[in-house]
Amino acid sequence: MSKEEAKGFLRSLLDYRFHNFITTKVVPFLYVLVMVVIAGEYLMGAAVGLSVSPGLGLLWLILFGPIWSLFQLIWIRVLLEIAIVFFRIREDTDDIRGTVQRHAETPPLVASQA
Repeated sequence: MSKEEAKGFLRSLLDYRFHNFITTKVVPFLYVLVMVVIAGEYLMGAAVGLSVSPGLGLLWLILFGPIWSLFQLIWIRVLLEIAIVFFRIREDTDDIRGTVQRHAETPPLVASQA
């Protein structure tokens, strides 16, 4: 993150009117954090399974753990993408509003009658 981006992030974080959003800037970090938590959960499940029974531990490591971890990762990814889509819709709507306002302020060109 560059110095300007950090300043913009801090400015957005302290914006009490919520004109600037930080969600789109935080989502990549959250996704990495979720991946680390899911990996830790997978390893903890393996440790618990192996402590109960070697067969249960191997079943978790080979079958249930990867399926459950993949399901969680897909679910979290979908939720984060939905959040990003909402904020991109807002940004696009602001762009459209700005374009419409600019065109409304400029007088229409009148073709000269010859």
